[in-house]
Amino acid sequence: MHVRLQEPTPRTGAPGRLAGFLITLTGVGALFLYYLAMWPDLKAFSHDMDWAPRPFEDFLVHYQPMAERILREPISTDGYFYPAFLAVALHPIAALGPQVALKFWVALTIAMTLLGWWASCGLLGLKRPGPRLVLLLLTLSAQPVLHCFNWGQVSIMLGSLTLVSIWLYRGGHRGWAGVVLGIAIAIKIYPAVFLWYFLARKDRRALISAGVTAFTLVCLLPGTVLGFGRWFVFEVTTQRNLAATSWYDDDGTPDSNSQAFAHVLSRWFPRIVDEMNRTELTLAAVFGYALGAGVLALAFLLIRSRTKDADLLGLALIFAATPFLSRVCWPHYFTYLPFIQVLAFRQVCRVTTGASVIGTILRALPIISVLLSNVVFFNFFERPHDYSSSGMLFLANVLLIPLLASALLSRAVPPARVTEV
Repeated sequence: MHVRLQEPTPRTGAPGRLAGFLITLTGVGALFLYYLAMWPDLKAFSHDMDWAPRPFEDFLVHYQPMAERILREPISTDGYFYPAFLAVALHPIAALGPQVALKFWVALTIAMTLLGWWASCGLLGLKRPGPRLVLLLLTLSAQPVLHCFNWGQVSIMLGSLTLVSIWLYRGGHRGWAGVVLGIAIAIKIYPAVFLWYFLARKDRRALISAGVTAFTLVCLLPGTVLGFGRWFVFEVTTQRNLAATSWYDDDGTPDSNSQAFAHVLSRWFPRIVDEMNRTELTLAAVFGYALGAGVLALAFLLIRSRTKDADLLGLALIFAATPFLSRVCWPHYFTYLPFIQVLAFRQVCRVTTGASVIGTILRALPIISVLLSNVVFFNFFERPHDYSSSGMLFLANVLLIPLLASALLSRAVPPARVTEV
């Protein structure tokens, strides 16, 4: 028998809703005034955010062209590292031309950002306007979110779909939770790691619905539309292009944008890595995979726990394992940070009491993580290269892992009512 993990949202009166709306509008308006002061137009924003020659570069160079010609010329091109499903799904919009398709993509990205925030509020049990506004401002000012928007990437969509999936699951909609996660997997394969959550819960229904959805969208749908022979060649070519891609700068060092464990380690301790044969870098990557597996093991134990909200800590740890498990980890992969930062702060407040030095330090860690990943801090760097090469997002992510895992050591995740947040 499945037990719902969340309580119904209490009703609020019209005055309270109006006040919450006005508070949110004021906070978001102030943030966007700051953005206008920093970046008077999208070109200035794109220039300061990364090296992309124009806003939405990945969408305009890879997604839209591939989707526009997928039916007449289903040949995967270099730079398009996604299942054919994404191109097939975008084809009706892409066929209308780059400008129309771009407007659709921007609107979809904004909608997905808000959907992810809404799902995060539901998972965290944020009922009052104040906490919801804090999370919204953290989301809209997170450097990874803006980085994803700048490139026109899919990471916001993937993170939001994952959060919605778990939100549905915790609300008792196990089948639909699997369907939503299956859609995320069909867009880009790596959200499949979140099947770990359903596996830890021993929920065959969610696993089967996710698997059937992913198989249908990744294989059956594009195979039917393109022809299975051409679809198979497309997928094989995509994987070959991905395997042949080098994530190194011209000087032989790892791409400065990558926040993958081995790449950050090689920049922090360059003497450890042999830049000529990259043997040590390969060993560092293997070590990173081992650390990632360890984080997933901690996540498994938390998700299996029957203590309320421990499964959320496990979910957050799966997110936090990203830079250890990824061959390359771009800044926009970290769009999940606001969710796990708020969760980590709540957790550390639960396991620490009083004004002890250790408690104060632990409570400071999620705040430091927020500062490191926030666009205000990012703007202090003269070049985006300096921010990324310093591994700021990797550090912001790593600081949260011991806090999220602390429940296993303290056994102090209390069955607090989420409506009290």
